[in-house]
Amino acid sequence: MLFELPLALILALAGVYFVLRSRVGDGGLAFLEDHQVLVRVDNLTGELEANDRPGAHTFVPWVREVHRLDRRPLRYLMGEGGEEVDRRAPSLIVRGRESSSFFFGRVEIQAALDPARAGLALIDHGGERETMLQLVDAYSRPALRSAFGRFTAREIVLPANKQAATEAALENLTAALGRHGVRVLELSVSKPRFPQKYQEAINRRKVAEQDTERLVRERDELSASTGERAESVRTAEERKLLELQRTLGDMERLAQREADAARRKTDLQAADQLDAATVARDGAVARAQVALARNRADAAAFQTRLDALESQGELAVRAALVERLGSITFDLVPYHPDDDDDRSRARRTAQGAN
Repeated sequence: MLFELPLALILALAGVYFVLRSRVGDGGLAFLEDHQVLVRVDNLTGELEANDRPGAHTFVPWVREVHRLDRRPLRYLMGEGGEEVDRRAPSLIVRGRESSSFFFGRVEIQAALDPARAGLALIDHGGERETMLQLVDAYSRPALRSAFGRFTAREIVLPANKQAATEAALENLTAALGRHGVRVLELSVSKPRFPQKYQEAINRRKVAEQDTERLVRERDELSASTGERAESVRTAEERKLLELQRTLGDMERLAQREADAARRKTDLQAADQLDAATVARDGAVARAQVALARNRADAAAFQTRLDALESQGELAVRAALVERLGSITFDLVPYHPDDDDDRSRARRTAQGAN
């Protein structure tokens, strides 16, 4: 009995504790959704710890407290637009330098809770979406006016100036909201608009500038086309000159080859003729030498015979005549004096015998 009563009291207190923690949703286990950030608060040290990992998270009840903050983007719109936004505000009117003014038909800002500064947001404004919208509403218009007000109405229409002003406004707004644990995701600014008379003057100027640009473009195109035609003619002339030079070179090489062939042919013919003349000359010389030798031999034989005849005297002459007469033949034909009154035939026959 002494131990049962304290044990029952302890169990009863534990049951009451867990019932109370479960009723308030703080039973030592917290489930975090994808769009939430968990902030643990240490009640003993006052330290804050942020965690954006979805899933179950444990903690020691009463010693630590957990807060789940919504980190879904907020859409804040100034001006026109039919989309669903979290808050809509009037159009942004800016007074620029030199007392000029212009406005923007649509300025959209997207912001969200910064998970890295979720503890700061919890302390500053509790991380409520409505409070973050109020902060965006409070800081956006001054930041935009400060950035775009550095330009005149004539300057802000230039894309480079508008881009520079948008970047400056984004930087200012990011710094201002970052001190409250809110980060700017996107800043979108439409084209600037102006009062009716000024807008008409701008439109006329745009038309004039467009006409000027068109004329300049047409002039450049004409100059370019003229240059292209001149370049085309020059290219065609150069191509034609190259073709003529190539043809002339081919003709010169062909003429050189034909000249070389003719020269080689002439050299061969001359060599052949020279060889033939040399052969003919050598043959003639050989024949002349043979004839000379033969004539010399005949002369020598005749001289020998003559010498022999001279040595033998008259008897040798008569013997030679007799020898000569012995080699003479006579042809005898019938003859009648009536057939040849002048006896010419007989004389001719006798002359033939001699």
